[in-house]
Amino acid sequence: MVQLKPFLKTEEGCLKARQWFKDSERVKNTTELDLSAIDRGYTHTETPVKKDLLPPEIGCFTNLRTLNLAGNNLTSLPEEIGNLSQLERLDLCGNKLKQLPESFGKLTALRSTRLDQNELKTLPVSFGNLRALRTLDLSRNKLYTLPESFGVLSLTNLYLDENRFEVFPQPITRVTTLKNLNLSRTMIQTLPLAFGNLTELETFYMQESRLETLPPTIGKLKKLTLLNLRSNRLKSLPKEIANLRELRTLDVSINKLRTLPSTFATITSLRKGGFICNRNYLTSIPINLPISWDVTDPYFQGDN
Repeated sequence: MVQLKPFLKTEEGCLKARQWFKDSERVKNTTELDLSAIDRGYTHTETPVKKDLLPPEIGCFTNLRTLNLAGNNLTSLPEEIGNLSQLERLDLCGNKLKQLPESFGKLTALRSTRLDQNELKTLPVSFGNLRALRTLDLSRNKLYTLPESFGVLSLTNLYLDENRFEVFPQPITRVTTLKNLNLSRTMIQTLPLAFGNLTELETFYMQESRLETLPPTIGKLKKLTLLNLRSNRLKSLPKEIANLRELRTLDVSINKLRTLPSTFATITSLRKGGFICNRNYLTSIPINLPISWDVTDPYFQGDN
């Protein structure tokens, strides 16, 4: 990987880098480029990308497979970013991006991208063109909606925690390839019935949100092994939760649960210590619980 950071701490060094960008032979042979500033001790005025702007010459690196631009206080990306048609891994975390250019959708080889810790409120419609994308981190942004085109993606890992969603983004229900989903620390109150379409889902995190109910269709998620709903507003669990026969960890602590469904005892896959429900209002528990469950364990008790 080419790293320009060693000589980018001075204005003179940055000028040399711009010249390096224009060296056609070097550009042609570069497949990995590291321009990140995270944990390198740069001041705001010494970051590898000057004036918070990525130079349009970046579009000349058409053979790039990996590009790291983390921590540069970037406020925008040039349209030329779309020229990187071979790019597979892109790291833009820890910047100040408020939007992405429409040309971002031309990165059709992209398989993994970090866009966390930015200031994004929306995504371009062209985002749906990223059909090769498998891992997407959009956590710690200001997103309140997703474009309809998002639903055609084939993601397996999606991180949307610490955004501003008030309603569950419907396009997600069409991303049926998802295996890991994080929607923690949002203002979502309900999950749609179509949430049950995510039948490949293995882990779902939605702690510290405002969730009040679970749809009965959650019972369709037969591959789910971890369900973290800690610190929400749940008053009950649907009886269909007993259909989650692969579930090994269930955290519903710090909710408003008063009882558990009678079918709950049939979830024999829950490992010992894997059911956490302290700080609720449980007044009774189902009979015939698995022998491996210790009902005297404080993690099982309802009013600790």
